[in-house]
Amino acid sequence: KWEELAAQAWHPKKLERSWSRCS
Repeated sequence: KWEELAAQAWHPKKLERSWSRCS
C-alpha cells in the first residue's frame, strides 16, 4: 500500500526507496 508508505516516509529520499518497492 503506497499510501501507508507515504504516511511513514513522506521524505523525498525515503520515497525513492519506497517507490522502488512499489514499482
